[in-house]
Amino acid sequence: MAYIKKTDNPNMGRPTKNPRSLCLHLRLSQKENDMIAACAEKAGTTKTEVIMRAVALYHRELFGENQ
Repeated sequence: MAYIKKTDNPNMGRPTKNPRSLCLHLRLSQKENDMIAACAEKAGTTKTEVIMRAVALYHRELFGENQ
């Protein structure tokens, strides 16, 4: 396993305008995980991005485009 140096420097790392400081733990079936992974592979992105896009689509469906 590679050594990862930890630092308290807040300026270290990838800068972002939308920091993700919250964590959500999900329990998925193997089929659900496989579906998310297949979507990520087809889209050339990560499983996190697939889930975030799905949430955004569902939010627009429930609340409309202006939310």
